[in-house]
Amino acid sequence: SEEVVVQLSKGEDGKGLVVRLYEPYGKTVFNVFLSHDLLRQAFSINAVERESSKTILSTSGNEVGPLTFRPFEIKTIYLELDSTEDITNGSSCKKAKLDV
Repeated sequence: SEEVVVQLSKGEDGKGLVVRLYEPYGKTVFNVFLSHDLLRQAFSINAVERESSKTILSTSGNEVGPLTFRPFEIKTIYLELDSTEDITNGSSCKKAKLDV
């Protein structure tokens, strides 16, 4: 099964996570979902994480998706979290489902 590569980093505002996803195999990938227990809202942002480029993504509960990737596509997503805790300690984001 094909997968997307996931990289996490702390958001510039310190209140969320920046998730970069990359499809490295040259395949179209459908139905990628991300989840985080503290997810409040999710935005598609540009690669330099600029506010003006935010697009709200569909969320349901603590999931974002479905996301679709074209071959070799990179997506940058900002996860706004419902917590003021230090997200650098133990934060994680996981693929909930990946169908090809």
